[in-house]
Amino acid sequence: METQIALEWQIMEIIKNDNGNTVHFDWSHSDDNLVLTTRTYNQMHKTSFIMCKKSIPIYALNPKSKLLEQTLEYLKINIPFKSANTYTVCWAKRTNDPTKEDYNSTPIIHTSYFCGVDMLDVCNKFYDGKTSHDFIVYEIKLNPVE
Repeated sequence: METQIALEWQIMEIIKNDNGNTVHFDWSHSDDNLVLTTRTYNQMHKTSFIMCKKSIPIYALNPKSKLLEQTLEYLKINIPFKSANTYTVCWAKRTNDPTKEDYNSTPIIHTSYFCGVDMLDVCNKFYDGKTSHDFIVYEIKLNPVE
């Protein structure tokens, strides 16, 4: 358990130091696998996104620690976004509720950064747990390799 807590802390510190976001760990089961979905939450726009999703057979030795180690390795490779598959997403939340005071206002455009295999992977990370009509995506751009 101490190893798991230490790994979670390391992951949270990397994200906090990189962009000030918080990190949340969602544990679930799929067939015979333990799944870790690591999410980031941005307090400024009050939105969470999938950072990465990892799975391992449930019968593996120390599966939670192994998944956290894989997530930590993912971060070390991808932060500060120097890998080949990083994307910039420009987006806004739609205001569809006429009872809200900002109903007719111009949406605030946000910029978020994702690592993904391709644009579909990035869209899945962006929209997970959300309703697509609640967001306007203005642009998804593959960033050049540094």
